[in-house]
Formats: sequence, C-alpha cells, structure tokens
Amino acid sequence: MKAKDQIKVDIDNSKIIVDGRNYDSTHVLIQGANQVSGEINASQVKLAVIFKEMPQVEPTMEEAIKVVSSGSEFFIDVLGEKTKNEAETEEGYILSGDIITIKFESDENGEELLMKVPNVGALRTNKLYIDLEGEISSNIIVQPFIIGAISVRGPIKVKVQVSGDSVRVLREDYKANNEEKKIVSESTAQNS
Repeated sequence: MKAKDQIKVDIDNSKIIVDGRNYDSTHVLIQGANQVSGEINASQVKLAVIFKEMPQVEPTMEEAIKVVSSGSEFFIDVLGEKTKNEAETEEGYILSGDIITIKFESDENGEELLMKVPNVGALRTNKLYIDLEGEISSNIIVQPFIIGAISVRGPIKVKVQVSGDSVRVLREDYKANNEEKKIVSESTAQNS
C-alpha cells in the first residue's frame, strides 16, 4: 500500500481528524481500518488509524462518530473465545487467533489504565502502546473516563510486552523495520 493511497485518521481524545476534516466527539467507532498505532493512558487517547481508502464518517444515535470503510463490518471478541495464549515469554505474552481484542479502561482514580488481555487476565499500566496491522475495529469513549476496545482480525499473532510502567501490544513480526520507532518509544517512556 503506497503512502499516498492511505487515508489517515488522527484521534486525540475527543478531536478526530479524517483526511484534514475535523470532528469532535467523546465516542468514536472505527470499522475496517488497516492499521492502528499510538498511545493510551488514563487521561489521553492519541492514535493514528490508517485506511486503504477514504472512509465514510457517520454520526450515530449514541452521539458517537463512526469512521467506516465501505463494505466492512464491526467485530469484537469480548470474551476472548477466538484468542489463544500461545506462550508466556520474559517480555510478556504471545497471543494468536482469528480475532484478538484488547480492552482497556482508566481506573477509579484516573491514574492508571486497566487492560483486559484475553486468556492472560488484567494488567495495570501507566501507558499502553499499540501498533497493529490487519482488519481493525475499535470502540473508544474518552468522557467521563476512558474506556474502550481495539480488535484485530486475522489469523494473526500479537505480542503483549510488559516492561516497567508500560505495556506494548504489537504485531508478532514487529522487529527489523520498526526497531528505530520502538527505541524512540522506549526512550520516551523512560523519560516520562
């Protein structure tokens, strides 16, 4: 996929930018994206979402903004039934499955993020870094507190890396071409 053919959607809390057009909503649904990357903490969601073609932006009855790729469907595996915990490593976990859904919400004090990882359990973290490719669906609410889920459909393998005060959810093959990006993210996390 050439960069010029990609359509970028930026989410910065309630500010949603779709190919240069600004929207404002505390609830956003993403359907049919091809990539999602960024950071989530207890008070901020900052994500870049990539679509292969221009998505449609639709308001919903729940006052949410829905950003949809034509012909796609929304999917989520709330119970983790389509996910397998393949291995536990020194860094964290390797998950595989047809749909992998990572759920998250800010804690009662708004200081930490509680992640629910299928077939692993709950993890508390200050920062959640996401970098996933595949067919993406997500449902995120940022007010009055942060709560949401990001799903990727495969078959796919995903790494959940736990280190210090952060958790990274990455494609299993996330190495060579993303090493520089990973180093920058890690140094940013250590300096915070």
